[in-house]
Amino acid sequence: MASAGRSERAEQLIRECSGVLPSVILRDLLGVAPATLIRWRTELGIRPTLSESKRITSAFLNELPNLNILPLSDEERKRIRLLRLEWMQRRTTGDEEEQQIAVIRLQTARLPTRAIAAILDVSESTVLRLQKKYAVSVDRAQRRRLEHRFATSESCPSAAGLTKLQQQRLVACWREVRRQRAKSDRKANAAKCAFAERLLTSLRALRSERLHQEPSLVLSRCSGECGEQWPRDAAFFVPNWRSEDGLARRCKYCSYERLRRYKGGGRKRRNKARGRVPSESEWSRLRGIVKEYSDLLPGILLRHLFRLGEGTLSRLRRDAGVHLTAAKAKKIRWRWYFRTRSPEFPLLTDKEVARLYLLTKGYDTYTSRRFERDTRLEAYLRSEALKLRQPSSAPQSADVRSCRGCAAVYPALPAFFKQRNGSIEPRCKVCLKHEAAMQRKAQLRIRFSGRV
Repeated sequence: MASAGRSERAEQLIRECSGVLPSVILRDLLGVAPATLIRWRTELGIRPTLSESKRITSAFLNELPNLNILPLSDEERKRIRLLRLEWMQRRTTGDEEEQQIAVIRLQTARLPTRAIAAILDVSESTVLRLQKKYAVSVDRAQRRRLEHRFATSESCPSAAGLTKLQQQRLVACWREVRRQRAKSDRKANAAKCAFAERLLTSLRALRSERLHQEPSLVLSRCSGECGEQWPRDAAFFVPNWRSEDGLARRCKYCSYERLRRYKGGGRKRRNKARGRVPSESEWSRLRGIVKEYSDLLPGILLRHLFRLGEGTLSRLRRDAGVHLTAAKAKKIRWRWYFRTRSPEFPLLTDKEVARLYLLTKGYDTYTSRRFERDTRLEAYLRSEALKLRQPSSAPQSADVRSCRGCAAVYPALPAFFKQRNGSIEPRCKVCLKHEAAMQRKAQLRIRFSGRV
């Protein structure tokens, strides 16, 4: 008999369908709460374990059971089919969202937005929105670097964690980007060639007009490929502040052609970031620092300390009235390397002094490499000695000799030991080179130490 609040129909469905249909479907058919269904099952002696419930749910989702053998009406069977279909769609949508999140988090720092959109088959605006949502977005400069690296790579970049279909979409996107870039480069190169021809024509017309107005005008021959003679002024030659008259030796046409061919005929190549340009308020302070410490600090340390370019440092020196020749700059570098005490820098802040200390450590390490043993030459000599030990290539008259310096054994040949006055040196070339470097270091130390 049915108990209070539970009909015979409900008992029949619970008894016959509990082993086939999941609890969610049963609750929907009976129209009761989860606690009520659990209580009714307990009263009927049906107590499925967690593993059994998972097995029933997995079997139901993998394959629809035969509903004709269950005591269900046509409307209930239709309802079960619709619930199963909706359930599977929700699971598929959830898996896709999880996969999108995983791809975006893994590939945002490796691939451009266009490539990620192609992998997920969504729009770029959707990718940007998801990147912002999950706090993995990158700035505009980083996105441009990723786009440039992706478009200029010789092979399609590899991305871990992608399915076969997603990898095919990535390769197709890379090929399309390469095709569009090649087309854009050809178009840009054609436009630049046309501009160069128009520039040469305009320069020739301007020269004819100048000569017509002033027949005795002095002409200067261009050192470029055109080889033509032009009036020596800024209308025909590009400026160059290093020259005496402030003009370069190449005309505007040759300078433009040289720059265009150097860039490969296409768009501008990305090089290492140049130094910043100081603001007007900072310029006066840097000018005073450069004037005070140009005879003390090497130029490379000044540039890296304030993140300046070579041209900016040259303009600061010129503005401060500091003139350094190549020989004087070399003396400053060696005096700084062989310094015996740390000088004071009252014009620098504490942060700049700490940065200068770190830069100096790297500079000293880099300079010390000049006086170390030549490991490349040593490896080359050992490889050549190993080749000569082969029976097919070893000379019959060559004996071996042990180096007095490093105790390495080499064949007694001029390739390994230097000859002086008809006799072979007791030390190999590596030891002789290292000894000469140490002697040079000792001479430099005597010359430059104690002057800072």
